[in-house]
Amino acid sequence: MIKSFLKWTVLSVLAVSLISCASTNIKNIDEQEGFVFYQDEANLWKQVDEFHAVMERSGFVYQDKELEEYVNSIADKMFGEILKKYNFDLRVYLIKDPIFNAGAYPNGVIYVNTSILATLENEAQLATILAHEGTHVIHRHALKTQNFLINKTAFYKFFDITMAGATGAVRGGVVGNSLSIARLIGGLGIAGAIYGYSRVLEEEADEYAYKFIVDAGYDPRESKKAYQNISTALEEEKIKAPYFYSTHPKIKQRVRNFEQYLKSYEKENKEAFQKVINEEVYMGKVKDLILENAELELKRNKLNSAIAQLKRYNRYFKNSPESYDLLGRIYVAKMEFKKHNKNKDKGGKTDDSLDHKQAAMDAFGQANQINPDYPHAYKHLGLLYYKKGERQKASGLFKKYMDLNPQAEDGEYIRGYIHESE
Repeated sequence: MIKSFLKWTVLSVLAVSLISCASTNIKNIDEQEGFVFYQDEANLWKQVDEFHAVMERSGFVYQDKELEEYVNSIADKMFGEILKKYNFDLRVYLIKDPIFNAGAYPNGVIYVNTSILATLENEAQLATILAHEGTHVIHRHALKTQNFLINKTAFYKFFDITMAGATGAVRGGVVGNSLSIARLIGGLGIAGAIYGYSRVLEEEADEYAYKFIVDAGYDPRESKKAYQNISTALEEEKIKAPYFYSTHPKIKQRVRNFEQYLKSYEKENKEAFQKVINEEVYMGKVKDLILENAELELKRNKLNSAIAQLKRYNRYFKNSPESYDLLGRIYVAKMEFKKHNKNKDKGGKTDDSLDHKQAAMDAFGQANQINPDYPHAYKHLGLLYYKKGERQKASGLFKKYMDLNPQAEDGEYIRGYIHESE
């Protein structure tokens, strides 16, 4: 009798709850006759609009109008026809952040961190990232995720209430989890933009991204390389951030997915790969961004990534004293890190620290060779000689710095070094 009561009570409550379940039959934006909001979709947009307003006031948005327009022109190549046909807006914004991440929001806003652009090599690779994120928008993955979670929450909530009424006790566990999900439900629908969506939705985004970049005329071989570059940077820095593009297994899966698409594409297209890459154009557009991002990397102690980005920068732009000076400062940071690391020899120094010191000196010297009137490299090189105990050399470099930069904010500090060295 009790079993029968439980069975029919659960079934009846579930029947009622399913009537009010959030819709899971959600069409992609390009499958509708015209753009129409689904239930609760407008509220989801409102949340994101408020979040975007906060981001714009925060100072985190990277301000470079020319670069922003360039990035958006790439997105337009892939999504322009859909956007015009369905009267839908999609806009890409750049975020000043050395952590690898990009995210797409249901209202058509896509954020891409500067670290992504600084790590990629060409326009075709950036198109891959934008195509993946744009697919999340066009296919309404945020709304689908939110409604899935609403239904899942409703199921467990009604199940637990029913069982509690039948047995006279709530044993905890599922009810607690259900309530936690319910509290987060407003945010979890857009959390996928930061932390990633389900495996099925991510693979769908990969599949359609591949189609978008091929249809836009980009070389599909670069799609795999885009994620390989990020994967390599993650391995070098051992990054463990929870964000989608900072999670190594997820990025490895992107590489495997695009490898499969590439194999199929090669079989069907015998004359493939006469496609757009736009390496030089891309590097010209992100030139200033790479230097600014490397500074951010230095502050976050992501030194290997910064070095890799600057070395690639220096291959393209050979006459930048700022780049070599920054590279030298990063090698100094590596030297100091090694010096204070546990892996010391008996003398308190490691072979690595000596290598980094020489690499730093070479970089500062290269900066001075490129532009003898660039002051900062003299100071940084002088500090290295000062710490080595070569005070006379250090004094000469400090004097050169002060001659070129007499109003330097750290002038008194440097004059003190000069006085000590005489």
